[in-house]
Amino acid sequence: MNRDDIVFEDKDQPLRADVNQLGTLVGEMLREQGDGDLLFERVEEARRAAIRRRHGDESAERELAGLVASGPVSGAAELVRGFSTYFRVVNRAEQIHRIRRRRDYDREPGPAPGSLRDALATLHGAGLALDRVAALLARLSIEPVFTAHPTEATRRSILQKEQRIARLLLDSDDPTLTPVERATLEARIRMEVTAAWQTASNPAARPTVENEREHVLYYLLNPLYEIVPAFYESLDAAARAVYGEPIGWGDRPLVRFASWVGGDMDGNPNVSGRTIRSTLAAHRELILFRYRGELRQLADTLSQSRSRVLVDEGVMDRIEVYGRELPEALRAVPERHREMPYRVLCHLMAARLEATRIDGPGAYARHGELLDDLESIAGSLRAHRGRHAGLFQVERAIHRVRTFGFHLATLDVRQDSLVHREAVGELLGRADWTALSSEERTAVLAEGELRAPASVSEATATTLDVFHAIKECRARFGDRAIGPFIV
Repeated sequence: MNRDDIVFEDKDQPLRADVNQLGTLVGEMLREQGDGDLLFERVEEARRAAIRRRHGDESAERELAGLVASGPVSGAAELVRGFSTYFRVVNRAEQIHRIRRRRDYDREPGPAPGSLRDALATLHGAGLALDRVAALLARLSIEPVFTAHPTEATRRSILQKEQRIARLLLDSDDPTLTPVERATLEARIRMEVTAAWQTASNPAARPTVENEREHVLYYLLNPLYEIVPAFYESLDAAARAVYGEPIGWGDRPLVRFASWVGGDMDGNPNVSGRTIRSTLAAHRELILFRYRGELRQLADTLSQSRSRVLVDEGVMDRIEVYGRELPEALRAVPERHREMPYRVLCHLMAARLEATRIDGPGAYARHGELLDDLESIAGSLRAHRGRHAGLFQVERAIHRVRTFGFHLATLDVRQDSLVHREAVGELLGRADWTALSSEERTAVLAEGELRAPASVSEATATTLDVFHAIKECRARFGDRAIGPFIV
């Protein structure tokens, strides 16, 4: 599947090499998994026709339609999957090439076009001082929202395989690799591509809210969780390059995340107060799990002994308080670690997170308490020569907790206005409610409050339960757990 018909600039020759390697690999996989050359030749024929169509050949569109329509449905499905497999794999090559090009720019003295440093240089050139830039950023709130698209809920296992392919491609850039090591990397890429081909893209059953949620959670808990601190570090590095000092962050994060999955009821009867509760419970369960893993890593790093370096009394006080609240967790700390205060505190913080997960004694009441603990460690490291002995890792954890809280992502709620109108009509005992004009309904509602009768229809009870769920979830998971109600 060599793409000899595409012209690559010199700077993109590594991308060409990756595309050729991956195209050849996919072609060999299709021959192997498709019982010979038939599937491979059909995919190649479709690829060539797609290229001609892109260049304006009208006959190519009819050829593509004929390829899909010919033969049994199963054959068309395999053709489409083979074609999409090629492009999904090649997309990973393009992803890695963007990283490669960004690194090339970072080696150059000037800012890369469109980069954070380029943007700050523009502001600096316009006469904005750093404090004004910081004030501007303090007013910004960036919140990408995952919308509900059940047909796009690719299996987590396939997403993980594609992520591993990308990492293997990045590893292949190492110029010190031996031929044997390079062949091993190619074999591992081949394994991921072939295993993905043998895995169904979607479950056989109709996608559920849980399937959609798994898709969204993959991105939140993997790439996004990993890159949030790097975003702030890149912005500070850009400020140092342009202004000579970092921006300095307050308590409010610049970036947060939100989702409709589990809260978008518009046209989906499977979404209700139950899915709002279960979605936010899953959000909290999984973000607490990630935090506990991060605290274990911090404990491994922060092995400072009191015999070697001073530690703030605030850290020692927290160990004493949490040790009384969670005596079993304190007893679980090995004796040889007792003189390592940061390690002990991280262990007790992890125990508090577990108590939070099960709503047990010693739990954190809010994510701000976890932040306070991390800030206490960070302050002590700054004060006692720890800037290069773990502070970087602690500050990364702080950025993540500020961003994701205990709710991971804000859940937006969405419903058709007619559903509410019908529920209000029943609560008012007005059979004609949906026929009234907006002005007439407003006038009636302004006269008094809604009161639920002793019994209501199942539809109205379901609608009311959504508002009960919102109230409960805001109380349990925090104000940021629930976002706007979109009607």
